[in-house]
Amino acid sequence: MRRRHDCVLKRQARFMDGLVRFGLMPNDGGGRLALSALEPYELRADHVVLALGHSARDTFAMLHARGVYLEAKPFSLGFRIE
Repeated sequence: MRRRHDCVLKRQARFMDGLVRFGLMPNDGGGRLALSALEPYELRADHVVLALGHSARDTFAMLHARGVYLEAKPFSLGFRIE
């Protein structure tokens, strides 16, 4: 059981190092504490692309009801190779 826990801790450390390397997580402890105080379910982005597919009417209705601005893409392209 201890070995599995060690593997989880190593994987978590590698993940955090990757977040720091790509600028998604602050490198210092103070910045991480400030980040942990924020609301975890708030999306902090200016623009988001949702690729929901053709049967996502309920998702679009829920987002519209919550006041999210939605804009349709100007084109549609699809093909299937079998």
